[in-house]
Amino acid sequence: MAAPPAQRYRHTGELLTTGLALPARALTMLQPASVSTDAGQFNPNTPIGNLIDQSGLSAPYTSGVTSFNSYTSTTTSANSYV
Repeated sequence: MAAPPAQRYRHTGELLTTGLALPARALTMLQPASVSTDAGQFNPNTPIGNLIDQSGLSAPYTSGVTSFNSYTSTTTSANSYV
């Protein structure tokens, strides 16, 4: 005789619930090595290289080491490109 449906799927539900509780994985910041564009220059006083350097940031980061989530939640930029 087969187990009642509630008992038959009880362990599957526990497995799915446990599978959803995986620890979060921290991603790290990666600094680009170069930048180029064919769209022209936004501001002639601002070199295109400023898009990838850390100038104007309130805190520096170490490429491949600094946590993306921690950094982006606390760091601000002094630049306004709007």
